[in-house]
Amino acid sequence: MHDSKKRTHSRFGRREFVKAGLAGTLSVLGRLSNSNAQLGGKSVQNEGIRKPKHRVIDVHCHPRWIGYNGARIIENMDAGGIERAWLLSWEIPEREMDTSYYATLSPTSVGITFQDVIEVTERYPQRFIPGTTVDPRDPHAHQKLKAAVDIHRVRVFGEFKLRMHYDDPDAIRLFHYCGELGLPVIFHLDVTFPRHGVPSSRQWWYGGGLENMEA
Repeated sequence: MHDSKKRTHSRFGRREFVKAGLAGTLSVLGRLSNSNAQLGGKSVQNEGIRKPKHRVIDVHCHPRWIGYNGARIIENMDAGGIERAWLLSWEIPEREMDTSYYATLSPTSVGITFQDVIEVTERYPQRFIPGTTVDPRDPHAHQKLKAAVDIHRVRVFGEFKLRMHYDDPDAIRLFHYCGELGLPVIFHLDVTFPRHGVPSSRQWWYGGGLENMEA
């Protein structure tokens, strides 16, 4: 009986997390589509820039990825007809980061720092919406996230990518808090292979498996 109650509570938490994330995403997109940002009213002068019929927002973008600074990201966005982008950090302990990422990320830091997000969004505020994450295992996680929202106007929680099960109680509490702050959640899920056996070598899984995301 006790285990049944625990499972019911866990499912409720994940369901509420999904609802909160969707509500936050729709809220952010709604505000952006109705905004009077100067960029939206400008005509495109460069013939090489696509003119999409609808306003396009990229919801998954990183600074310094394969060496792309803010200016190069904007060039890429213009070529694809993308008006704005959610610019996300990736906060992760180095011991949890797949070593292959050093082929695309600078070795001067670990993951993708929130500082890089801040620098790019402050330089190009009309093109980027800042996002960041905190580690739910950090006892100061909620306070750090609130500070990021209040001080740096963070509007997205992402990219959340850690070697922990996403239905962990600390993670569920953090997802609920994101809902309270109105932050949509962008997470990365990598499962191990084979699915029902022990891998022959170390695998860089993130989030657990689909069973950890089921409502």
